[in-house]
Amino acid sequence: MHARLGVALLWSLTFSACAGEQGTTATAPASAPAVPVARVATVTVSSAATTLTVDQTAQLTAVAKDSAGNTLTGRAVTWRSADTTMAALSTDGRVTAVLPGTATVTATVEGASGSATITVQAPVNATTTTRYGLTGYFKSYADEVPGRLPYGWGYSLYSAVYPENPDQAFMALGAGNWLIPNAYENADNVMDRQPANPCGNGELGSFQSIEGGVGTWANLPFPTAGPNHLIMATANCYKSGVAGPAYLPIGSAPLPDNDLYFAQLSNRLLAPPGSLTIQPPTVPQLLGYGWIALPIIPANASPYGIKTGMNSWTLFMHAENFKGAVGFFTPAYWTAINVVNPGSIGYGLDTRPAIFSNIALEVGYTVGMWAKDSSGTEYRRVPRVTFGVDNNKRTVLIQDFQAYSKGALWSSVGSWVNGGVPVAQPDPSGIRKPKHSAQGESMRFTDASTSMDVGVRSSAFLTSGGGQAWGLQWGNTLPAGTLPEYYKLVNGVWTAIPASEVPRRTWLTDQTFRRNTKIAVPTLNTTPSSAWSSARWAAGPFTTTLNNGSVVDYVWYRFIDQPAIVNLGLSAADRTKLQTWAESLHAQGANGLTIAPPTGGQLASFDPGMLVTPPAALSRGYVPIAIGQR
Repeated sequence: MHARLGVALLWSLTFSACAGEQGTTATAPASAPAVPVARVATVTVSSAATTLTVDQTAQLTAVAKDSAGNTLTGRAVTWRSADTTMAALSTDGRVTAVLPGTATVTATVEGASGSATITVQAPVNATTTTRYGLTGYFKSYADEVPGRLPYGWGYSLYSAVYPENPDQAFMALGAGNWLIPNAYENADNVMDRQPANPCGNGELGSFQSIEGGVGTWANLPFPTAGPNHLIMATANCYKSGVAGPAYLPIGSAPLPDNDLYFAQLSNRLLAPPGSLTIQPPTVPQLLGYGWIALPIIPANASPYGIKTGMNSWTLFMHAENFKGAVGFFTPAYWTAINVVNPGSIGYGLDTRPAIFSNIALEVGYTVGMWAKDSSGTEYRRVPRVTFGVDNNKRTVLIQDFQAYSKGALWSSVGSWVNGGVPVAQPDPSGIRKPKHSAQGESMRFTDASTSMDVGVRSSAFLTSGGGQAWGLQWGNTLPAGTLPEYYKLVNGVWTAIPASEVPRRTWLTDQTFRRNTKIAVPTLNTTPSSAWSSARWAAGPFTTTLNNGSVVDYVWYRFIDQPAIVNLGLSAADRTKLQTWAESLHAQGANGLTIAPPTGGQLASFDPGMLVTPPAALSRGYVPIAIGQR
């Protein structure tokens, strides 16, 4: 009887769904207690994948729980996407990636909600894989009239240093000058044409060069988003290079013991293996540098017994926190080529003045991306490179270029090396300040010869102090100060366009350029059999930290005991003379050999980590040399 009553009572209950809450409540006669229904307290949204590529789908799941943490099932779920242009949602919680970006998806159950973030990335396929980018030059010609002959013994200039570029992509980008031997006039300014290029082809004199300067090299072991200063020279038909006392260019590996030709001269500025790092500026600044031939090493100082001149091409720097001579290539560097390739004796940089009339912004290489739209029109993208710009939409790249005659500094330094009085600056009467003229542009993509319009032109103008300057003149169609990122192939010409004109579904605007990782620089071999044997150190090793996050290991050498000098096999008398001169140079401190300040603009600063102090007993006549970077 009680069982039958229970059944009858059960069937007398009525159920109703409350609109909007999707909940179910029970109503019973007053004589029967109400049946409680659990309320939703929390909702959690989960998915097997929260990062999707365009057109991919994923099933979302909403888990509802009560206040006690018990999972509730059988409840209706309402789905919503905060941005359906990025991620679309079906009524059953299936999300579809539409366009790159992020969108918040929300599940609501009986008034309680939970959310998750869906990230949509652009597809990377055959049309958007990394390909070759820009290469070429913006050029200027430094007027040499009247007379090139007397002014081939050195140059100096101030190069612009701009705030960090937003894209740290793989690129080589530098503005400056490079010098090669004068293949037409000898040291006495007499016509003496080089018979042939020792390399067997190419322009006369191009078998040797001093290059580098201020620029961005993201293939450095410790790349930065801002400019560095690179020391770079080649003496043997571009088969190898020297970038300082101990390392190949960009610090990739130690130099062989028989290829040590850069002598450290400064006792204050340490040259890291990769590059001279600059303190990142927040406004456009200037870094001064130059190469001047000086008679530091005596004639015929060659480890191979080859006839060799006296030109010690010396690097000068002028920054806010350092000015002076950094180091020099010993003359033997330029004649070592004759061991395996005779024919350049008397025509190399050891004896000849140089040619350096052109200055330029060189885009050596960048990465790039390529795509087509639905109609087959081609588009490209290159890394975003920014410069400073003035009110006239001009960018200064180089200013205060000066050319030096042999009389500007050669004679006075030669006298000093031989025991005479110290000298501070070049004789102004031996300096020319040539005018710049815009020579044009020759930009292209590295994998195509198709012509290109980048929307910016080479330009020459004056500094605020009346000095000569050269740089870029920006037009009115694209943002001034930024090298165009996007290009469209129009009637056979790659034309710069704004990002807004790139079809979205080419995916070019959504891609990210790869970043280069930092790598350790190999430490020098310092065993007794090496040229860098620790037995020759005067002090060390020491460490210093740079602003690129690296730690440089370095040691101190007596000037004449560094390998680049030892390898020359100098006589005891010559070694004593050189050591005495180095001590005299260091005694001058900041009043030592310098180049003139700029005619306008703010000087950049070197990374303070490169400015080192000699141990107390080694304050004069000793130099720091890097033996590793990590």
